[in-house]
Amino acid sequence: MLRFSQYPNQPQPKNAEDYYDLAQACAAAEDYKQAVGAYSSSLELRPNHRDTINNRGIALAHLGRFEEALMDFNRSLELSPNDPELLNNRGIALFHLDRFEEAVGDHSRCMELSTADTETLNNRGNALARLG
Repeated sequence: MLRFSQYPNQPQPKNAEDYYDLAQACAAAEDYKQAVGAYSSSLELRPNHRDTINNRGIALAHLGRFEEALMDFNRSLELSPNDPELLNNRGIALFHLDRFEEAVGDHSRCMELSTADTETLNNRGNALARLG
């Protein structure tokens, strides 16, 4: 397990929840590299926690590591297949991987499952524009 001494207000993590809390603090500080490490440590102890998987994917996306982010979003969708937030996140990763048709599909499905917010509409529109 990793130690995170550069965050003195955070106690040394002892369990999955502590690592998750530390990861959230790192992400809030835009320290995405450390966030990925803390999320990964949390997942070693609690491997199927959907929010941890999804949030690690978000941190990976912030680092431009879209293939890895996509793997996390796929895994989180296996656990919660009809979650609009997860579909939107995967659609964003697909967009950055130039997989526009798949991105449109995820954003469209997201819109079917929930009231479409402006972010989802914008993401879908951007992917559609790239399709031509």
